[in-house]
Amino acid sequence: MLRANSRYSNSLAVLFGLESFVFWATVLGGGFLVFEGKAYAGQYAAINACLALGLYAFRGYDPARLKNPYEALVAGMQGIFFGGILAVSLLMTQFPRIPRPYFIPTFLAYLAAGLAGRLAWSRWFARGDRTTAAWVVGSEDWKSLLDDIAAGLGTAFEPLAFVSLEGAERALPAGQPEGKNGKLLVVADPEVMAEKDFHRALNRLGTKGMSVDLLPNLAERALGRIPLDVAQVFRSHYEVVFNDLVLDPVQRILDVTVSLCALVLLSPVMAAILLAIRLDSKGGAIFIQDRVGLDGTVYRMHKFRTMAVREKGNGAPAFADQEENRITKVGRALRKTRLDELPQLWDVLRGKMSLVGPRPEQPAFVEQFSESIPFYDYRHEARPGITGWAQINYDYAYDLEGTKRKLEYDLYYVKRRSLMLDLQILLKTLEIMVGRRGAR
Repeated sequence: MLRANSRYSNSLAVLFGLESFVFWATVLGGGFLVFEGKAYAGQYAAINACLALGLYAFRGYDPARLKNPYEALVAGMQGIFFGGILAVSLLMTQFPRIPRPYFIPTFLAYLAAGLAGRLAWSRWFARGDRTTAAWVVGSEDWKSLLDDIAAGLGTAFEPLAFVSLEGAERALPAGQPEGKNGKLLVVADPEVMAEKDFHRALNRLGTKGMSVDLLPNLAERALGRIPLDVAQVFRSHYEVVFNDLVLDPVQRILDVTVSLCALVLLSPVMAAILLAIRLDSKGGAIFIQDRVGLDGTVYRMHKFRTMAVREKGNGAPAFADQEENRITKVGRALRKTRLDELPQLWDVLRGKMSLVGPRPEQPAFVEQFSESIPFYDYRHEARPGITGWAQINYDYAYDLEGTKRKLEYDLYYVKRRSLMLDLQILLKTLEIMVGRRGAR
């Protein structure tokens, strides 16, 4: 089975290993592990974890960013410096603390390894991707999507043939094509799966060294979304999946804990924002609006007001790009940094939202999209979130087509949500807030 970014994943794992190796070689070789007569391996392990976490949060392991040498260096510097700040903050709680003459050399060694490794990685992968021989049981209409899938897997499907299941068995060569990154059979026709000899045929192909995958599974892993055209063709499969989902109680515990702590710690910041909004424009500082949440129920969502108060009688819902003229000076800064979302921590605390989930929409939009976009209502199988998988992977949706693409990411999250995925989303949201990407 081909994994998403399989070529990339292995090399990035090696990159992570080399960075850690340089870090520990510096610690041990420089005699920094022991001070005051005792070894502090635990504190150094925490530093290593913080540095790696910083790189991950700032897309230091994102193949799309690392292919560009400049972006690779920027990601490395941003991530490692953030990780260093996090490590220092953590070390402030420890006693005795690692001496500064010990910490600085290990930090600089990790920084050098991270930057050099990313520069080498970007130059190595600029040489071009390998190819995979692929046979597709299904229509040639899937070719464009398969090209996107191949790019997500870090390969190219060459040659690419569309055959019947019997044709795949006849066409399969005895040996692996020279220079190819394996052989793959993609089942893109759900009717073939109902044939009597389907599983036996797959077993025979497997014994000949061919990887076999269903188009929905392959698309999800490679693209990080559920393409709507795939969902429609494999409708019965996805209807079963989405109707069998349950909420994870651990996620609710995390929501309550984090939102309560954040409300306390950020209360001075929120008070300053309230004052700035009131001084900048007329109207209340908190904007309250009906949104659609879990199971399609309507609730009242809270945000910091970022627009001038609308004139009476002009309350029709609209996309944000259609009302940019109403954004205030303070509001524009709040949107760029995502700080306008902070009051939603209260909505999380009272159980109407989650930290991570599909972004909630206005009831009028939901009614419109539910009628025109298939599978739209399934995004309400999870609590709406302050941030989400769609928000970190796609820019603002300006129209119906953009809404469809964001829905594909939302459906992926609803189907695959987990604590690890939530952590990944939260870390990437932090990187977006610092880089001020994609806000409206």
